[in-house]
Amino acid sequence: MLTVTPIDTQDSILVLGGWSFAPNILRPIFGEQAIYADVNTLIPQLVNDDHLVDNWQERLPEATGIDSLDAFTIVAGWSTGAMLAWSLAQSCSPRKQILLSPASGFCSREQFSAGWKPSVLKIMRRRLRRNVEATLDSFHRQAGLAHPDTGYRRYSADQLECGLIFLQEASLLPLHRARCTTEVWYGTQDAIIPPTASALFAERIGAHPKAYPGGHVFFIRGG
Repeated sequence: MLTVTPIDTQDSILVLGGWSFAPNILRPIFGEQAIYADVNTLIPQLVNDDHLVDNWQERLPEATGIDSLDAFTIVAGWSTGAMLAWSLAQSCSPRKQILLSPASGFCSREQFSAGWKPSVLKIMRRRLRRNVEATLDSFHRQAGLAHPDTGYRRYSADQLECGLIFLQEASLLPLHRARCTTEVWYGTQDAIIPPTASALFAERIGAHPKAYPGGHVFFIRGG
């Protein structure tokens, strides 16, 4: 059951999902007519030689494989997808953004102390190489799903590791004020993206945050 109100609009919506989750987990919110971009197949195009390319934000529009990004009036994203959605919106200028569990980065760094330690991502990468299923089942339970999303089985270990490289290295700092109406939603018990990180993101871009009870998948009651 959803804990958020589904989007009821005739707008053209582009939605980017989260790392290791099939993007259709967001379909109950944004509907059947939205276009869903899978970050797990998109991000490998932004990684080279085990590092995120320096100009990843410039290359992001082409990596989506969508020719007419300007046609979308709403750009939305969750978690990793929220970072990508924020970056995409700078080039396609939507009327509105909806960012679920956003942060200026996944790992802590100078001017951002709310993230994970980079060493945690390195450990996850090693575990991923040994056992994809066990690693992601554990991650999905930490995200708050009562039953892990097995949609990740469509992805290769290499694709998933590229996602971890992105999370380890990507930063949106320095943030600037949002250029369009922006909603920031997050869960107050999120163990993946700390609630303080999402609240700080909203403050820095001038968006009004909407806090919901729940974890990383706060939008699904009971996971």
